[in-house]
Amino acid sequence: MNLYINGLGCISPQKTCGDDTFRESAVIPANGVFVCAEPPYREYIDPKVSRRMSRIIKMGIASAKMALADGGMSDPALTGAIITGTGLGCVADTSQFLDDVISTNEGMCSPTAFIQSTHNTISSQIAIHFACHGYNSTYSHRVHSFESALMDAAMRLSDGEVDTALVGGVDEMTPRLSEIVRGLGLSRSEEENSSKGFIPGEGAVFALLSRRPGGRRCARLSAIRFGSNLAPQEQCSLCEDALREAGISPETVDCVFDGRNGDAALDAAYESVCSGVFRDSLRVPYKKYCGEYFTAPAFSLWLAATSLSGGSLPPHADPSGKKLRNAVVLNMAGDKYFSIMVLSNEQTD
Repeated sequence: MNLYINGLGCISPQKTCGDDTFRESAVIPANGVFVCAEPPYREYIDPKVSRRMSRIIKMGIASAKMALADGGMSDPALTGAIITGTGLGCVADTSQFLDDVISTNEGMCSPTAFIQSTHNTISSQIAIHFACHGYNSTYSHRVHSFESALMDAAMRLSDGEVDTALVGGVDEMTPRLSEIVRGLGLSRSEEENSSKGFIPGEGAVFALLSRRPGGRRCARLSAIRFGSNLAPQEQCSLCEDALREAGISPETVDCVFDGRNGDAALDAAYESVCSGVFRDSLRVPYKKYCGEYFTAPAFSLWLAATSLSGGSLPPHADPSGKKLRNAVVLNMAGDKYFSIMVLSNEQTD
């Protein structure tokens, strides 16, 4: 599999919209939560339209528009497929609808919040906004939501069903959700000197994929593999299979973007794979920039692709300025979920 990432759009807790601020310095989470640094939406969406949109919908449309512009696609309606991954969907609208149900004692309540609360609202609103009538789908597979969307796009592009695919991962963090995560004992704040718990986050990332290079091609996606309930040796084998498909050896992997999130128990799961397969590679824990959420691998794809395109990582991630040619993205959730993506900045004929 050789697919080209021709455009990228990223709204994240870091300053990743429209400038290189992120390469200069990284944002530290406030109040124990990574919250997106959102752009002025009037630059991407008509204010008369956006005022009726929830925050996550605006994040999704704006990041999709960034990816299309970055890829030089002048007519978004020509996008062959729009495929989105989201773990929890429109959480704020879901909460609003449930609040209305409770406040009216299960009586008559406005259907708007319910209509906008479904997981496929993000992908659908992007299609409506750009007048795209092609394939449109949403995957909500917990930690594998983005990888599932990416795999769907890869298969359709490889089979020639579509020429381009807009693929994204979007999840939001709300105050109520943050309270629930903390109440369950899953999160911690940056100030807490603890090896238990993670810092929750959010983000919206879209990538414009094609079988051919074009636009501001950022990177080549060579392999995607993921699975569940895999033993450490099976995870290593999956990595080796992905590298074999990409046509590279472990020794040529310059950087591994892994999903360590600060929880010692969860982070330990990465050690057997990295020490066994990628022991000579630089390691960058990408969740220290975006926090933990279901589609965080979408941010890692953006970070890996832009680093490959620029030739090196931001200085705060790697002061050595090591040149990057091949990179791997790893994501795990304990011993249950595992995924790997292989990327390169090299061209293929």
